[in-house]
Formats: sequence, C-alpha cells, structure tokens
Amino acid sequence: MKKILTISLFSLLVFSCNKEDKKQSDFTNNHSQNNNTIQKFQSFSFPEDIQGCSCAFATDKTSFEKEQYIFVDDYGNSATIKWNDEFLKFPMEEGDFDPSHFERELKSNGYILKMKAQKLNEDPETMIFQGEMTITTPEGNTITSPIYGECGC
Repeated sequence: MKKILTISLFSLLVFSCNKEDKKQSDFTNNHSQNNNTIQKFQSFSFPEDIQGCSCAFATDKTSFEKEQYIFVDDYGNSATIKWNDEFLKFPMEEGDFDPSHFERELKSNGYILKMKAQKLNEDPETMIFQGEMTITTPEGNTITSPIYGECGC
C-alpha cells in the first residue's frame, strides 16, 4: 500500500511540474510574440494621384490581378510602398527605370528599397516582370518579398 501511495504522489509531483513548465513556456512564447511586431509589406490599392506611365507590383500574379499592390511608382518622380500601416515614399530620378535591366535601389528616411526583376512578357504598352523586393529598415532589419507586376503607359 505504501508503494502505491508513494508512486501516486511521485506521479502527481512529476505531472504538476510538467504542467507548470508548460504554462511558463506558453507565457514566454506569448509574451515574446506580443513584443515582436512582424514587419512586412502591406497591400494597397493603386493611388489616385498617379496618372500616366507607372509600375505596379504585388506579391504574386493572383494578388496583382486583385489589384493588391505592394509597390507603385510613377516612372520617375516617386515610388510608394505600405510598411507597418504607413505609406513610405521613395524619391526617384528620371531614368531610374530601365526595362532591359530592371534593378532599383531607392532610399528614403533611412529605409533602403531594392528591387530586381526579369521581364516575362511585353506588348506595345506594358511589360510584365517577376522578381524580388527587399527593404532594409533604419534598425537594420531586412525583409524580402517576391514581386509580380507590370510597367506601362
């Protein structure tokens, strides 16, 4: 009888310790998740103030067809992205767009935005591209996203 009582108490002690460890682990994980905000590109609709020739990119073809863009520019004045619920504008210079060698590096307020894409298709008015876009934040964090989109007039 003493053996059964000892085994029962020992089992109860072991299981209660494991339960406490799990609770502590869950708290630590939840606490860490709440303090670490996930930074990412956010989609937005095409801005009304951009008219004429432009480029617009989404994360993939489906998002592009739904007009859920993560990057839009106006072929030379500025580019726009939405980052952590804020619109960031990147000044551009005339000639920043070269469809035969699609690479860009734009800077604004400590952010560095790099794009690299390959031309998939071209018709008389538009060119379709696929590649990747990377942002480096002022804190040094780097996030990369695939991109799919078009440039045209």
